[in-house]
Amino acid sequence: MLRKSLQRSGDRSSSARRNFRRAAIWVGGIVLLTFLAFSVLVFHRSEPPVIHLDPAAAARLNTRLTQAEETATATSPQVLRVEQNELNSLVASYVKTDPNGGAASSSPVRDLRLILSGDHIRMYLAYDFHGKEVTFELESKLHTSSGLLQFEPLSGKLGALPIPRSALQSSMRKMMDSPEARRAMRLPGNLSDLRVEEGKMVATFR
Repeated sequence: MLRKSLQRSGDRSSSARRNFRRAAIWVGGIVLLTFLAFSVLVFHRSEPPVIHLDPAAAARLNTRLTQAEETATATSPQVLRVEQNELNSLVASYVKTDPNGGAASSSPVRDLRLILSGDHIRMYLAYDFHGKEVTFELESKLHTSSGLLQFEPLSGKLGALPIPRSALQSSMRKMMDSPEARRAMRLPGNLSDLRVEEGKMVATFR
C-alpha cells in the first residue's frame, strides 16, 4: 500500500514537471513571438513625407535670418514667417544625404523632414542604429517659454510602433529636467520666440 502511495505521488510529481515544462515552453514561445513582432514593428521603415527642396530657398532664408538678427532691437523686433519648403531646404543643407538614402557624413542621421500644419510640427527622422535604419516620427506643438523651446508631444511612432502620448510627455518632462537638454533648448542670440502658426514657422528677433 505504501508502494502504491509512493507511486501515485511520483506520478503526480512527474505530471507537475511535465505541465511546468509545457507552460515554460509556452511562455518562452510567447515572449519570442512578442519580441519578433516588436522588432518587425520597430525596424519597419515608415515612408517619408513628400517635401520640396530648393537650395536657392535655403540661401535666401539664411540671408533673411542674418538680416533679421542684425537689425532687430528691443523696440523694433523683426518677425520672419518661414514656409515649409524654405525650412526643409535649410535643414537639408545641414543634414546631407546621398541619392541612396544614406548619410553623406559620419552622422547617424539619414534623413530629417519637418511638416508644418496649423500650429503643429511633425518631425520625420531616419537614423542608423547599428547598421539598421530606424525611423521616428513625432507630432507636437512648438512654443517658447522663458527663452526655452517647448515641445508638447501629441503623437509619435518608432518604426510602425505607435508610442503612447503619456510616454512621450513623460520622456519630454524627464529630458527637460536635464541641464544639458535645457541648454540645448535655449534660444540662441536675440531670437526671442519661435512657434508654428498657420502652417508656417514664425521667428521673432529682438
